Amino acid sequence: MLTLSTASVATATALPIDQNEGLSLFQMGNISMEPTIKENEIMLVLVTPKPEIKRNDIVVFKNPSTKDRVPLVKRIIGLPHERIELKNGEVIVFNQEHPEGLTLQEPYLSQQSQHHTASYGFTTFEIPDNAYFALGDDRLRSSDSRTCFATSINDAELCKEGKLPFILPAQNIVGKVIGKVQILL
Repeated sequence: MLTLSTASVATATALPIDQNEGLSLFQMGNISMEPTIKENEIMLVLVTPKPEIKRNDIVVFKNPSTKDRVPLVKRIIGLPHERIELKNGEVIVFNQEHPEGLTLQEPYLSQQSQHHTASYGFTTFEIPDNAYFALGDDRLRSSDSRTCFATSINDAELCKEGKLPFILPAQNIVGKVIGKVQILL
């Protein structure tokens, strides 16, 4: 964990989240990533135009379903060319390495979220090239790929009708979370 004094935070927060490359600070605005990242915690983000993304990376991205400029934070669960199935509260990944499917072990989830990944009516997700499937760690209260990242009731309805994307396009990813920042006053 990085520790900053109040003076250095004032300087660091001036960095825009969508800068070309470098480090930026981002404050979590909701509870969708608890218990990993709590509401109002500050994260250190490696901002790069084409970050190398792996399963379980936590990323900051522009919402693909709305014109809302507030970035979102989620965990990458599915990679390009994979199929994700949500079954009996579990996440199952199908790919070349695991054609029969691999049930993800997710130790970062809270006890309450373990084995409770709801599908919200969609059970199978095919991930195209240059796209990802992303979920919040608080599976009971996260708007993520399962809900097309909906931020309103209208968006949720459009998602159910198949009019919004469930995938996270690679070009929407701003950067990867590389740590948390502790502020000393």
